[in-house]
Amino acid sequence: MANSQKHRIFVAQKLSTGLEVVLDPEQTHYIRRVLRLRDLDTLLCFDGSGTSYIARIRDSKNKNLRLLLDSEYEFQAKSPARIYLFLALIKKPEKVLQKATELGVTDIWPINSQRSEVRLSPERLDQKLQHWSAVLTSACEQSGRNRIPRLHSVGTFAEIVRNPPCKRVYLFQPGAPLFQPATTPRDTCLLIGPEGGWTDEELKLATHAGFVTAGFGKNVLRADTAPMVALAILQHTWSWQFA
Repeated sequence: MANSQKHRIFVAQKLSTGLEVVLDPEQTHYIRRVLRLRDLDTLLCFDGSGTSYIARIRDSKNKNLRLLLDSEYEFQAKSPARIYLFLALIKKPEKVLQKATELGVTDIWPINSQRSEVRLSPERLDQKLQHWSAVLTSACEQSGRNRIPRLHSVGTFAEIVRNPPCKRVYLFQPGAPLFQPATTPRDTCLLIGPEGGWTDEELKLATHAGFVTAGFGKNVLRADTAPMVALAILQHTWSWQFA
């Protein structure tokens, strides 16, 4: 299968072996004009749930391409753990979202902290969430991940403190003890603050909630760098098992 590992597309429907998929005009144009694939050529399709399928092109001259899903194609180790990234809103989070996807994050929560740089109206927030979802999908297509991270609605720091999704929560803070995650995969939350850092009030709430403060030695990393470093350390500790 010459093209299977090189070309991948996301299909927004539940996929299964033997299914025939009709692509939309935009995807048809991409496959036909950009990838220049033809009848009987193959590529990988995934629906974001965790599995890829070998798809064979049929009727490439029609307005909308059809693909026949021949079989499952599994090439990625699956971690039993979920990685939750809580990211204080910054001005341009797209690169963070893209790289976090490549590094195996399973859930992303944008949060409003007391020093967040960005405040969005409900209308603007809806537009941003749609845009960010597209960034996650594209990152999966290009990186080989089969599972698209779940993008949650914007929350607040207080909400996370009251109801964290797992027991192991790391809050990153300059000068805190070196980040040393558990050696075996387990559900883990990573909290990354804004450029201005967490407030004393937020740090106090986190301490009372049992969160573990962690850092990167003497290095002070920007809000768009810290997530990638934390995720890389986590994945290296877990032998790079992606979900």
